[in-house]
Amino acid sequence: WSRKKVNDYMKKQVNRGLGVKCKHCHDTKDYAADGKKDKEVSREMIVMQDRINKEFFAGKQVVTCFTCHKGKLEIPK
Repeated sequence: WSRKKVNDYMKKQVNRGLGVKCKHCHDTKDYAADGKKDKEVSREMIVMQDRINKEFFAGKQVVTCFTCHKGKLEIPK
């Protein structure tokens, strides 16, 4: 992915879906660093939603972070 595509995805899907800013998952001095647990968990969730979208929705982006999180870090009960 290009830098623009990654930034667009993060802003439109992750930030909106979880209600968090970049620093929640990223070291703002080195965005590429993988030292934060939240970044690892987010990647696992992105893989999961991608798998669901491919399996059930022919690859269309139907399931997103917002589907479950509704703009909150913790999934509402």
